[in-house]
Amino acid sequence: MPGKTILVVEDDESLADLITAVLTGAGYGVRRAGDSIQGLMLAHQLKPDLIVLDFMLPGGGGKAVHSGVRLSGLTAHTPVVLLTSVAEEQVMKAIDYDANTYYLGKPYQNAVLLNLLKQVLG
Repeated sequence: MPGKTILVVEDDESLADLITAVLTGAGYGVRRAGDSIQGLMLAHQLKPDLIVLDFMLPGGGGKAVHSGVRLSGLTAHTPVVLLTSVAEEQVMKAIDYDANTYYLGKPYQNAVLLNLLKQVLG
């Protein structure tokens, strides 16, 4: 759904560039953070429509960002797409999955990411 704002929290700059290009090309507004501290701060400031979150991040990791997002009244219901190379079973053991948390494993196809985002934001 174009016009929505997506926060991309990814420490791999080349991957963050690629995700940004794909999302902006689809009409989304994109903001970026390169570590978990900046990611959580921007999530609370921006109140994005969706967060694309790497699980393995410097500064506390994706688990800390996910927990911080869920504990805040500002972002508690913000959809989070965990885009990571960590196996889904490991991620599920590490965080509390909820109705607004989604998993997409790396490597992924851009079309699959866009379809997931459209489904979640639709």
